[in-house]
Amino acid sequence: MKTHDVFDQTEVYEKQISPHIDEIKELCVGQDIPFFATFAVKSDEEGEISYKRNSLLPSELGLTMKDCEISSLITISKGGKAVPASEITELEFD
Repeated sequence: MKTHDVFDQTEVYEKQISPHIDEIKELCVGQDIPFFATFAVKSDEEGEISYKRNSLLPSELGLTMKDCEISSLITISKGGKAVPASEITELEFD
């Protein structure tokens, strides 16, 4: 039984998509638009997935944003865990 697809589109990403991401990033810099993008470019026989990521953080643009999700999305995309604000408890240190 097949559990996942095996593919490798790394070369397609590098040759056809990456140059457009660079263009998008330039446009976003010019318009002060932060962004985060993730592309799954490869999935091997063991189910390991390779990603290509690109971002433009608000801080890179000199922007301050309330509740910006971009940093959280980057953390999650790299294996971090999301914790809803309602589950965060204050710690007291002596």
